[in-house]
Amino acid sequence: MVSGYTNPLFDITNNSLGVVRVLEFARQHRCPLIFFSSNRVYLVDRLLEFAEARGRSTPGVGRGRLEKSSPWNRECAALTRCTCVSEEFATDGGQRSIYGLSKLIADAACQEYAHAFDMPIVVNRFGVIAGSGQFAKLDQGWVVWWAIAHYFKLPLKYIGWNGKQVRDILFLEDVCTLVELQMKQMERFRGDIFNLAEARPIRCRYKKARAYCNKSSATGPLSPPKTRFAKPICDLFYRQPQSREGHKLEPSVTIDEGFEGILAWIRANETTLRQRYCG
Repeated sequence: MVSGYTNPLFDITNNSLGVVRVLEFARQHRCPLIFFSSNRVYLVDRLLEFAEARGRSTPGVGRGRLEKSSPWNRECAALTRCTCVSEEFATDGGQRSIYGLSKLIADAACQEYAHAFDMPIVVNRFGVIAGSGQFAKLDQGWVVWWAIAHYFKLPLKYIGWNGKQVRDILFLEDVCTLVELQMKQMERFRGDIFNLAEARPIRCRYKKARAYCNKSSATGPLSPPKTRFAKPICDLFYRQPQSREGHKLEPSVTIDEGFEGILAWIRANETTLRQRYCG
């Protein structure tokens, strides 16, 4: 996601204006639309502050005290009971990345079209999506990228902020289940927004991912990553959707099952993937 800083117009043209063109087509032909937005529409500095506050909390410090100590009390209503971020969390301001800006423009356009033209539109704000068949790279699709890098002994780099990384993961099988659920009831949606991770925590630290890949890879362990980017652009904690009648996502794929499926796909396509990633 760092590429947007060198060529912001590319991200905005593709991710923002491209979606507006799709919305125009959907408006003219009365088509329902499910938009894949991103958790990067939220403000990184606010998320960092919340993550740091939560990280400093002790068993004797309740959630109420955490909320009262926050300088942005008006947004505390956006924190769910499990101290996650709901759809009402702030999106005003900067510090979300150029990629995040491009997704926010498209996200807002979907909401506006839904209300202005009475269109059946859903906005899904995803975190990390992973699964077999994903041709991942350094700054996109880290779960599959880490599996590929470990398998082929490629160098790894952290992308994040002082190495503080806990990532929520939604595997492709559960994404498909979600989309099928939404497709069956599109007429009830008019620009509805869903923060989508899991209804129960499926999250993973980078260190845990490295340990799993080292254990599962037939090529042996890979040395720990050494380089980190300075920009705080990554997810820092798990989010989950608000509980809504008829729209609760129960994940079926665990982290271990997800990694096993990805590594099986890599082994089955080793020749092709080696040519793609190793030259």
